[in-house]
Amino acid sequence: MGVNLNASGTLSQPVLQGRLEVKNTFVSHNDFPSGLSDLNGVLIFDRNRIQIESLGGTTGGGAVALTGSATYQSGALLLDLGATAHDVRLRYPPGVSSTANADFRLTGSTNAALLSGDVLGHQTRHHSRI
Repeated sequence: MGVNLNASGTLSQPVLQGRLEVKNTFVSHNDFPSGLSDLNGVLIFDRNRIQIESLGGTTGGGAVALTGSATYQSGALLLDLGATAHDVRLRYPPGVSSTANADFRLTGSTNAALLSGDVLGHQTRHHSRI
């Protein structure tokens, strides 16, 4: 991971300048069934804005790419983020294996956001022998 970041300002009005390189990183969250692995890319910080220059990884055996930006303004984040996923495998509900391609966009703020997009999936039911 490469970091070249300068921070100034106050907690309520931070000023960040620089860049963050992400290399072969793993990210997970308790609310998601699988994490992002092999995460690589560059985030650009410009005062109160974070721009995804490039960011991609894998989850469920498929590729995920993230784009967009977030701007901190008046105590909230203004969002314009996109995500695409190709051949991502999900095991939900139990006994069903799904492979999906997806294209999402999240716009708005942390107070009122809109998630839009498309998911195209194929499910295969697995049977157990007793």
